[in-house]
Amino acid sequence: MNFQDDKPIVTAAGTAMPQASWALIENGRVAAVVNTNNHEMHPFGADVPRAVPGSVPLAGRCGLRVTGTIAHTGFLVDRMGNVTPCEGRKDPLSAGESAMRSGPGARTSHIGEPQLDPVEPESPVEAKNQEPHDGETDDSATE
Repeated sequence: MNFQDDKPIVTAAGTAMPQASWALIENGRVAAVVNTNNHEMHPFGADVPRAVPGSVPLAGRCGLRVTGTIAHTGFLVDRMGNVTPCEGRKDPLSAGESAMRSGPGARTSHIGEPQLDPVEPESPVEAKNQEPHDGETDDSATE
């Protein structure tokens, strides 16, 4: 399995045209990521079906468009098409498990509410003696 990235198409002004990133998914894992100029079809061959987010098969092979995401070889995929690092897990995600809830942030525990110092309201005398801030007018001069 040796898939090559397409050479970017460059405009007359020298700007590279955006490319599409495609992931080959095998049994719930990213097996390969390829950048192509074709935004409609993956480069993995006609025998590999194109998956759409929401119905990504977790068994077998499919091509999934992952443009704009951080997808690397070995990442796990959920049924919605989200990817997450495997973090040492050997099994693919289960059918109901979300990649968004099983990533590194899901393992943090909530220790407690932050303690804030109480703020005392300022008295009207203190407020009157303060200098005006930038952009504020000094209304005391008109009184």
